[in-house]
Amino acid sequence: MYSVQSGNLKLVKFLLKKGCSAQDKDHEGSTSLLLAAYFGHLDIIKYLLRHGSSINERNYSASTCLTLASKGGHLEMIKFLVYELNCSLQETDSGGTCIMNAS
Repeated sequence: MYSVQSGNLKLVKFLLKKGCSAQDKDHEGSTSLLLAAYFGHLDIIKYLLRHGSSINERNYSASTCLTLASKGGHLEMIKFLVYELNCSLQETDSGGTCIMNAS
């Protein structure tokens, strides 16, 4: 998860090849995919989605990739999630819709 937060795609690839799981959760229930969305690492999101992660993942606050990307203020990530993956701008978490959460 630290390699995801720091945006180190090379290390993410290495760790997954060595058997680490992208589905492990942190204390908030966030997976590597959700963390990549929050920190705005689009290259890592794309890699994780190609290797088994699901765009439908949610953490304990019901946050999705889109709601977390909006909280992080990552416009390119939001565009990718909406236009390429058809995520709905009406997705909600405990804080409201992604539009309400935008920084």
